Amino acid sequence: EVFYILSGEAKFKVNGKEHDVSSGTLVLLERDEVHSMKNKSDTKPVEYVVFGISNGGGTTVVKESY
Repeated sequence: EVFYILSGEAKFKVNGKEHDVSSGTLVLLERDEVHSMKNKSDTKPVEYVVFGISNGGGTTVVKESY
């Protein structure tokens, strides 16, 4: 999976290690890497795009905000 942060700030955890991410950050994940993201603000959303590649070779693109 590929996460691209459009706006906001968050803590992105990959395999137990936390990273600060913000607008313009690109996060590349290997298959089966455990990950999570938590917004650092109570008032400003984090907007991001996720590019996921399925086992069948297709690509999924999702834009989310939280």
